[in-house]
Amino acid sequence: MRRIIMNCWTPVVVVLAAGSWIAVAAAEGVDFEDLSLAPDSYWIGYDSQPYPIDNVGEEHPFTSRGVTFYNYHIYGWTSDWEGYEYTYWEGWGYSNKTDNVTPGYGNQFSAIAGGGVAGSSNFGVAYLPETSAPSADAFRRVDVALAQTGVPDRYGVYVTNTTYDYYPMRDGDQFAKKFGYTWDSDGQVWVDTKDQDWFKLIITGLDADDAPIPGLQPVKFFLADFTAPDNADDYIVADWRWVNLSSLVDGGAQKLQFVLDSSDRHPDYGINTPLFFAIDAVPEPSTTVLLVSAALCGVFWCRHRRKIETYKSLLHRIPRTAAGEFLNLQIRRRHESNPGNAKR
Repeated sequence: MRRIIMNCWTPVVVVLAAGSWIAVAAAEGVDFEDLSLAPDSYWIGYDSQPYPIDNVGEEHPFTSRGVTFYNYHIYGWTSDWEGYEYTYWEGWGYSNKTDNVTPGYGNQFSAIAGGGVAGSSNFGVAYLPETSAPSADAFRRVDVALAQTGVPDRYGVYVTNTTYDYYPMRDGDQFAKKFGYTWDSDGQVWVDTKDQDWFKLIITGLDADDAPIPGLQPVKFFLADFTAPDNADDYIVADWRWVNLSSLVDGGAQKLQFVLDSSDRHPDYGINTPLFFAIDAVPEPSTTVLLVSAALCGVFWCRHRRKIETYKSLLHRIPRTAAGEFLNLQIRRRHESNPGNAKR
């Protein structure tokens, strides 16, 4: 009896230990969950200190899972505008905001998916304007480790629209057009003109000197695409989508450069679509979930092992010539009672 009990529960201990190891080692990429945030908040570099006047800002890089992200933030006032206070940022930040129904500038930091990948809390937010801070190009560049998920031969990131850029594409606003539509002659009503609109993320592989690698094609991902011949195929991304970056990693990229582009462009002022997107990775597995799963595996193994011991005991008590028939009978009964176990 003692031998059977030890054989039954020993696998549980082994699996629990393995589960604990996985919880530490199986985070799949930069998931931003190692960064602290108050509930329903975000971080974009603001440190509560007034900066110098006249558009002089500060850079406040941050690191998640060993990968550094850069940004630029201003909070102060200008002498040109009679001391008008303002705030401005660009580059990368992170957020746990979940409001995916409120449009407008005041809701820049929510993912349209309503949270992070797989129900996680934190995710990254990028604002990458065309003309911006002196070191704007540096803000667009991130180490290639961002695409390394910890899973062999799986390189990439999850992306989606933010609430701020999603609703102008869907509904239009005072600056951006409703995708697929044009204002009527009076500028009062959106008319379905089946415009071939699009909003895309372009990810380029760079070498160690920040230069594009010759012959290595950028990865292009459409956050919205209204260019299909059939309007029924038009879409604006509203959930997390996987972007495969294996071609860039395998091609020797040391850094990744992110650029946003849109068909909605003013001839003088540039792109009208808000140049935002959200980024994330599969979150690190919960230790609790892994331990519960491991325990269930252990219980299954325990029951399975008891049956094996029972069968072995019975086999010793019946003629050797009947052993095969006995096992076949047990297998057949199991399949008859559980049709889903049948071979397909």
